[in-house]
Amino acid sequence: MQLYTLGYAHKDAQATLADHVALGGLVLDIRLTPVTNVPGFSARALSERYRSAYTVIADLGNVNHHTGRDIALKNEERGLAVLDKAIEKAPTMLLCGCKWVDSCHRLYVANRAQDRHPSLEPVHLLQTGHAGMIKHARAIPLGKCAYMVDGVLCLFDHDHACTMCHAPICDMHAHEINGFFTEKGFTVCPICYEKHLDNQAR
Repeated sequence: MQLYTLGYAHKDAQATLADHVALGGLVLDIRLTPVTNVPGFSARALSERYRSAYTVIADLGNVNHHTGRDIALKNEERGLAVLDKAIEKAPTMLLCGCKWVDSCHRLYVANRAQDRHPSLEPVHLLQTGHAGMIKHARAIPLGKCAYMVDGVLCLFDHDHACTMCHAPICDMHAHEINGFFTEKGFTVCPICYEKHLDNQAR
């Protein structure tokens, strides 16, 4: 079993997607509404290009994607059942729009698939060089550090929680990012730290 995720906002997404399908892979489009102004990534264009290798699974779409609230899939159980069949058949890619997986609901879907298939190790493509806390830490109850580097979750035991958003964070990343706060007895994750700096600059 192989599971990949991809965000088409990345400049290399089209080539990566084409290579995946050329090697016999399937593409599951998990956008709630698969329309976009990005050329080549509407459901119609993808269906015409990849035919039976491409399927829209709106049930795995995030109904809160425009609200800023935590992830809520349209019909999680029904959507995951379709995903189960796909990954048993061929290497499968979850497609969404977000460039970085740490801010995208495809991370949640991939983790839920891993819950159902413990031997599965999702690979988040085109994430090299990027690092940050996952946006939906409360929706994805990891019980581990939610810091992500190059598309790989840290997953060390968390010793701290962000004072502002309550995301779990390990001791190493807490000190690496904002040792001053940790030494003072409270921790601020990278996202909230940036907000803090913006507020300080005003």
